[in-house]
Amino acid sequence: MKAARAAALFAAAHQIWFDVAGGQQLTCENVTEFGDDILLIGQGRCVDGAGQPATTYSCPAAPCPAMDEPAACALLCDGELECTGFEMRLTTNTSTTATCFIFVNHAPVTGESAQWPWVRTNGTQTGSGVVVASSDAAVNSCCYKKAYPRPNPIDNPVPVPIAQSDLQKEIFANRTVEAAAASAAALPTLSALVDFCANYTTDGTHLFDVTECPGMADVTENGTLAPWPNASQILERFSAEVRAAEYGHGYQTLTSHPNVSNVFNPSYEFLLNLWEPSLLGVPMRFSERARSQSQSNYGWGLNSEDVVQTEIFGCAPFTGPGGAPANFYEARDRIVYTAFNFRRTPLCNTEYFGPFDAVLRPSYVHDKILFTPTDSYKYYTQIPNCTVWPGCIPGTIDYHYHILLSWMALYGSPTYPPAHIGSNCVSQMDMVRQLVCNRPAPTLTPNPPPGACNSEGMYWEADVLGSVRYPEAVKFIVASFDFYFGNETGTDLRNWCIRHKWALAWVLYPNAVCADSRRLLDPVVLPSTTVNVTLSPAYAASFAAQWAVASTAWQTTHSNPGNMTQWQALTNETISPGASDALIWNSGSRECADYDNCLGVRQLNGDCACYVAS
Repeated sequence: MKAARAAALFAAAHQIWFDVAGGQQLTCENVTEFGDDILLIGQGRCVDGAGQPATTYSCPAAPCPAMDEPAACALLCDGELECTGFEMRLTTNTSTTATCFIFVNHAPVTGESAQWPWVRTNGTQTGSGVVVASSDAAVNSCCYKKAYPRPNPIDNPVPVPIAQSDLQKEIFANRTVEAAAASAAALPTLSALVDFCANYTTDGTHLFDVTECPGMADVTENGTLAPWPNASQILERFSAEVRAAEYGHGYQTLTSHPNVSNVFNPSYEFLLNLWEPSLLGVPMRFSERARSQSQSNYGWGLNSEDVVQTEIFGCAPFTGPGGAPANFYEARDRIVYTAFNFRRTPLCNTEYFGPFDAVLRPSYVHDKILFTPTDSYKYYTQIPNCTVWPGCIPGTIDYHYHILLSWMALYGSPTYPPAHIGSNCVSQMDMVRQLVCNRPAPTLTPNPPPGACNSEGMYWEADVLGSVRYPEAVKFIVASFDFYFGNETGTDLRNWCIRHKWALAWVLYPNAVCADSRRLLDPVVLPSTTVNVTLSPAYAASFAAQWAVASTAWQTTHSNPGNMTQWQALTNETISPGASDALIWNSGSRECADYDNCLGVRQLNGDCACYVAS
């Protein structure tokens, strides 16, 4: 089949595809035979970001077949996994046929081409030498790029995948129908449990009354209409908070500290999912396990994730050898793991998944998020009879009451539906109360002291069925102060955020335990954003001084034992005037109406810290 295709392309290779107009000029044409795998970059030589041409291999003489037409050259590049692209070029002013130049670091080794007399021409690029970033507009050449070489050179930018493929849209639509039915079926049982717990008391107080749940006091007009809201009102507010909530991805899902260079690599302007690194040759934490997908019996590794993603989320099975992804597009059509930050912890995800997180924009993930009641790994041996989760049907941001009921059923002796047992109410209502009852302290008292942090506990897994594109999918970045403040990775985080115009917020997690419920905006990064917060030069100078102290410690001892002292100095208005301007608290739908653009409420006065809406 492939041989017949090659013969047809080579037979067509003698077509004239250039124009002569005051000199030799090629008319650059798209190559359609390879779908999105071969992209026309434009007129000219292929160059890197510095405008330098790549190293090439060409075969202009017999026994090489004629390759003076881009489809034939594309076939050759497609057959070489490492090929990053090719040029069609008129080599002299009198040439009447173009020559094919492919970008590889060694002569082709696939099939008959391995025997051809290849000619190497060294380019002037540094690094890998085969980068295709743009074209230089030279009229005698046309530049083509292979979308996803395997492996891809670390300095070669790849195309950013579309936000959601047609297949992913179809899967999400199907799962939405199922979620809507499951959510509606669960609602009566869920409402009865919420009403039971709202009414239950042992000491005269109630979980949702004005004292215990001030965030819902507006619904009852401070208790004058009713002593506490009913289940319908509570769940309606809960759903509003789900829409506004933070969904965070911890980068240790893919890479172990401190090997994070590929996270910041401008060649990958999107969040690599669990499978994509192995299709690009990117060294990530689980890449080797992805390559070992052929291991049987679904032992620890990626087999469990594959089962969950196909059987629960409805993703298409892989078609490559041993059940591995056959190509980048199969890998792309899987999910990106995130968590629902219902406790409003400052890091946004559990520290287990990494000490820096991307907080995603609610509008971007609204039509992509699929929920499971807790970590999806726990279900892979239970499908289709998941414990206290009927049918293993994921939820969505719009349809999630069945997920909430199943989450509640995990407490006490797990039973479904949950029994009405008063002693279980505090635990079962915890997620609802965290979202609807609590309000950030600055909305009530300006300049409050730091609050105690909530522990993460059991959470909803919230997975993005789509690609997380930079910069538009990310709202801001949060990073652990004790892990990164003042060191090389901290500088990388700053530069990464500046490049994408994201805010960077520092959080305090000594020994992987949250020690302060606030976030601290980085004054070096902030001016590159449109956030409506201005920090004083004096505070920026204090921040820089503490950074320098930390940097010296990292360089001399490979640690920063003074991080607690530095945090206390930078968050204390007396020691560092202007600190209250830099401190923010996690907020919800009631505090900041534009939750898609707002980062939280300010320590200083309870106002919202937000990007300028575009």
